Amino acid sequence: MARILTSKQKAIEIISNRINDLSGFNYNNFNHVAWKARTISDLTEIFGAASNQVFNAQNLNFYDVVVTENTKVKENFRQLLKGYIDFINDHIPDVQRTEPVQTNWEAQYHEMHKLLIQSKKNFEDLNVIVLKRNETIEELSTELQSVRESVFNLEGLTITNC
Repeated sequence: MARILTSKQKAIEIISNRINDLSGFNYNNFNHVAWKARTISDLTEIFGAASNQVFNAQNLNFYDVVVTENTKVKENFRQLLKGYIDFINDHIPDVQRTEPVQTNWEAQYHEMHKLLIQSKKNFEDLNVIVLKRNETIEELSTELQSVRESVFNLEGLTITNC
């Protein structure tokens, strides 16, 4: 898909301004060098520096001496720029305007607060489980120590055959 670097409306407006500049001047007060430089600069901003549109505009030249040839060149530029407007209209989709989404900060705050309370409750529940496990481990450790002491405390025990 074709793309441009500015909005469709802005691109058409800029190119139309260059066409109007071209139409509004006669050769006595028309600075073709400045006009062409401005046009190429505008096309670069619209289509990008490496675009065919910029390349084509760079290759059209006015002549300093031959006025009749300049009329042809002027018409070529006019047609070239009108073609770019047609290209933009045909290939660049209009931007769909979307309404910005309004953030409900109060609802978002309450939702975050609920999550915080739930997280705190989960932490407290886990802490109770850990404390109970630690008590159970302590009890088992004490019982194990008691069993070890009773098993290995056989010094005073006498075994007789029955």
